[in-house]
Formats: sequence, C-alpha cells, structure tokens
Amino acid sequence: MPTTTPFPALHSVLAPDALAALLAEHYDLAADVRATFLQRGLNDTYRVEWGNERAILRVYCSGWRTLEQIGWELAFIEQGAQNGASVARPIPRRDGALIAELCAPEGPRA
Repeated sequence: MPTTTPFPALHSVLAPDALAALLAEHYDLAADVRATFLQRGLNDTYRVEWGNERAILRVYCSGWRTLEQIGWELAFIEQGAQNGASVARPIPRRDGALIAELCAPEGPRA
C-alpha cells in the first residue's frame, strides 16, 4: 500500500551537495565548497574541500547528544589545543558559533 507522505526515518544520510551549499553560506570558505559522504556511525562523517583546504564535518545523529553536551565536547577539544595537544579544532561559523542545528527527516541534527 503506497503512501503519499514521507515515511518517518530513524537515520537519514544528508545530501552532500546541500551540506556544501549550507557551509558556503555560513562559513568563511571559498565559493567552491564540496562535500563527500564518508561514513555512517554514531555520527555521520563528510569530507569537505574548498580551494586547497580540507576538513571533516561531523553531523550528529538526532537525539544522540544535546547542544550543551556537544558544546562541552568542543570546549574540551579547544582546551586541549590551547595546552599543546595535537587535535582537530572546530571551525567557527561567520557568526562565531561552533555548532549549528539542521532539520532532518528524523529530527534536529547538530
């Protein structure tokens, strides 16, 4: 029996081109931003490239962590970097925020 409305999802894979467009809009990156889906796990991982630069984008699963918990994780990483640890540091958005939330079929994802 076919349905005409989208069926609820537990986990969706976000379209890399749409993520690249969102990143180009909210981050200070070159206009040629490209995203590639790498793997699904507790979080989805995407490779992001622009110009000669590259980074990893982590998209948390819906309901996995609160924004406060993710903020704590990012603060911990930043503290490690400031104390000499070799870590991958978060890239701030144009507005300075380190976390963004988007609306996915299964609910909000950071």
